[in-house]
Amino acid sequence: MKLPKELGTLNDLKEREARAFERMQAWRSELDDCYEYFLPNRNLFDAKSPGSNKMENIFDSVPIQAIQEGASKLQENIAPIWSRWAVLQPTQYFEELIEANEGVSTEEIQAQLDKQSDIIFDYINRSNFATQFYEASLELLIGTSTIRVDDQDDDNMPLVFHAVPQVGLAFEEGPEGTIETHWRKFKVQARNLTRQWDGFKPSQTIQDMIKNAPDSHVEVSEGVVFIPQTKTYYGCVWVKGEERISWMEDFGVSSPWVSGRYSKCAGEIRGRGPALQCLADAKSLNKIKVLTRSKKCLCTKLLLI
Repeated sequence: MKLPKELGTLNDLKEREARAFERMQAWRSELDDCYEYFLPNRNLFDAKSPGSNKMENIFDSVPIQAIQEGASKLQENIAPIWSRWAVLQPTQYFEELIEANEGVSTEEIQAQLDKQSDIIFDYINRSNFATQFYEASLELLIGTSTIRVDDQDDDNMPLVFHAVPQVGLAFEEGPEGTIETHWRKFKVQARNLTRQWDGFKPSQTIQDMIKNAPDSHVEVSEGVVFIPQTKTYYGCVWVKGEERISWMEDFGVSSPWVSGRYSKCAGEIRGRGPALQCLADAKSLNKIKVLTRSKKCLCTKLLLI
């Protein structure tokens, strides 16, 4: 597979990815703390295995309840379930079109736009958007959230949304401060590689793994890179340790990745949300509960003596 000349070589992409994750590393400690107190069960920054108890250090649930209520409010106010939370209306371009075509009225154009809105929200309502928007809202209240949008040949769910965990994600900004390029490192079961990326071309080593050890996990890197010269987005995937591209796709002018930041400080790529701002309070509240419980246990022991 040959990359577009604007992207350079695979080594160039690997170097860009490494720099992006180097910037991400500076956030790891603070994000680990924030997830531990506000979203402990979603904290992938620690080294605990899946299914382990991530609530053992939590003695007060107020921060957890607060961020869940906040995410529900965001969904209620921005994209309420089974509601048409956006409308299409004629722009200045349509007004010029009306003036140039006397037989076309504003009402007719609006009627056509309403039909398009029906189609758009029919697709959204048949997807998993509602559940994934809530998951992304939880991440947004920490500071940064990311959703990936994929289409599939299925009338029951033509669009699939994925709220992507922030661990393993890194970004590149453009000159206007917007996120343009997404990088992701994660592990995929060998059996799912060709299903996750249509047209994935495995090496002989990966082919053998798919055949003989399909449950094995393969570490992959995925990038959706913005090309300024063409103003388009290009996706690529490679397997860790291999010097070849296993999958590529030209996404055109629209990226399948959507990232939002609650608020952003100058010079920083990641966002800072209310959970980060309240982290000191959450830690203090939890510590007070720890000390209170310890004091009660001590008093109980003294009474028993």
